[in-house]
Amino acid sequence: MSGDTTKFYDYKSSTSSNVTIPKRVAKMLNWEHKDEINIVVKTLKIEDSQYTGLFLFKKEKS
Repeated sequence: MSGDTTKFYDYKSSTSSNVTIPKRVAKMLNWEHKDEINIVVKTLKIEDSQYTGLFLFKKEKS
């Protein structure tokens, strides 16, 4: 399984952390500055491997 590489930042002086999303990926997804992005933790089994990761999405407005 492959994908774009990004970084995880853990700031000791804060109760939150950051994952950097490349701007071209955000643009492909039509994400804009300060959009509310939802997050779900999922485990996927692909062939003989198991991956735990994040699914990030912006809810579509009806």
